[in-house]
Amino acid sequence: MVQDKQGYMWLATVDGLQRYDGNRFITFRHSNADPQSIPADNLVQLTEDKNDNLWIYAGDKIGFFDTKISWLFKYFFMCYRPRNASHGNCQYK
Repeated sequence: MVQDKQGYMWLATVDGLQRYDGNRFITFRHSNADPQSIPADNLVQLTEDKNDNLWIYAGDKIGFFDTKISWLFKYFFMCYRPRNASHGNCQYK
């Protein structure tokens, strides 16, 4: 669970990412049809860096977005690493 500087609480769940504003929850889920959706629904970990980027770890996929610009997932950096490879393939979306 992460609380960002705007006061939102972000929770990683097995059914997507949830944002709580103190009154209600909004759930974000992965969509194969939307390349800007979260990387997967079964999220393992969340963290926020010093630049207000919310990093989302979903097993073999990592995504982030800048919470200062938008709470929508527009700026994703996805890394895929095959299980038997020494390094992954990263791309900015």
